[in-house]
Amino acid sequence: MSHESESSTPVKAEPVGDHSSSSDRDLLLNGIDGVRPSHVPITKLPQTNESKTSLLFTKSQRRYLESLKLEYKETTTQSLRAELTLAAAEHLLQLMEKKGVAKKKGEKASFRLNVRRWFQQNCRAERDLPRWAYSWTGRRVYYYKHPEPVLQEWKSLRRAAGEDVPDSGIDDDDEGESSDEEGEEKESSKLAKVSPTPKRPQVKYFQTALSNVYGRLPPTVKKSYERQAVEWKLKGPDDATKRKLAEKYLPRLTRHFAETIHKQMGVRLAMLVTYVVPNGNTAVSFVDYTEDFGGRSFSKDFAVELEKSAILTHWGAYAKGEFTNDQESDAPEEAQIRKRGKPLIKLELNKYGEPKIPDPSVIPAGEQPNQYLPRLIRNIVIYNYARSCNREPKDVGPPWGKMVENVRNYIGPEYLPDELVPYWKEPTNITMEMN
Repeated sequence: MSHESESSTPVKAEPVGDHSSSSDRDLLLNGIDGVRPSHVPITKLPQTNESKTSLLFTKSQRRYLESLKLEYKETTTQSLRAELTLAAAEHLLQLMEKKGVAKKKGEKASFRLNVRRWFQQNCRAERDLPRWAYSWTGRRVYYYKHPEPVLQEWKSLRRAAGEDVPDSGIDDDDEGESSDEEGEEKESSKLAKVSPTPKRPQVKYFQTALSNVYGRLPPTVKKSYERQAVEWKLKGPDDATKRKLAEKYLPRLTRHFAETIHKQMGVRLAMLVTYVVPNGNTAVSFVDYTEDFGGRSFSKDFAVELEKSAILTHWGAYAKGEFTNDQESDAPEEAQIRKRGKPLIKLELNKYGEPKIPDPSVIPAGEQPNQYLPRLIRNIVIYNYARSCNREPKDVGPPWGKMVENVRNYIGPEYLPDELVPYWKEPTNITMEMN
């Protein structure tokens, strides 16, 4: 691989010469076959013990580190990972020396440590290779049912180790399997042999916190969670846990699935998705990855056709019925079905035949705000226009173009204030910012 420096001068991989008199440590730092990886020149880094190492690097530094993530993740042995990490760090130091930025022995050790920590924190399996099925254990079942005691223990451990405690709670990277953490410990022990800087002992924050809290439970209580873990393996977890997992992992899982089958099989994927979020609402969406991996966008190229098909409206009706066991109530009535466009939203009428405007802060199950609110505005206009024409709402189509040209010919200031007139357009083209 090759990268350009900030002065646009290519930096090539450099042979490091004969290894006949090199020590094992020198061979490790020189990389495979005596070639060090290329790198973008970087600025002097401060010494630090902070865990969030990305904050220590410039944009060009992070771009280079990002370019090595895939190679690091695909490297399964800890010795090769150590070789990759240290070779990159040493080459960076060499480039900095060529630019006149000299570092002392302690600063070099701190620099190597920062690079190593960056790879550990940004290339963990929990973040980059989502799990498709949980290996439920009694302790994991306990955590999903009672996260608060574990969270408090986790905070105590971090404070005791001198680490910052994030306001957001347990980080995704900390909530990992024991094997992942053990792997990092093995890597740390190997790197310690070539790093002259003493460091704090590795602390398995999440796993240790969970072990401490779970270990205090009576044996009979532990046994009940172990039995429940077996049941969750066979049938899946309870609804509350499913909702948490869907909200937390679904975006990463769907993208990982789409990317994998595209890379390995040449498959392009767009999908309809629905699930219940922790607050009980039903989420529906159309997920389109056709453009993300190169190529045309299905949802953009056929946006008009998708709009006319009302597929998301029908999918939302299905989702609501599926999760509420009330399939019949969500099917559009005959009076709501139009010859063109989506079925109408069923709006209650007052004694004058005018539609009553629903509370816009209440989004019906199976609907998304950015889709429901413009559609609601459109339906209110359709109902009122039909009333003025003395026709059925399903049989009319307001002259949107003429309305935009001269809003006041159609809508009075008591219904649309003057300050909102510049924003008026065909409702399905109203953006979320305008909403």
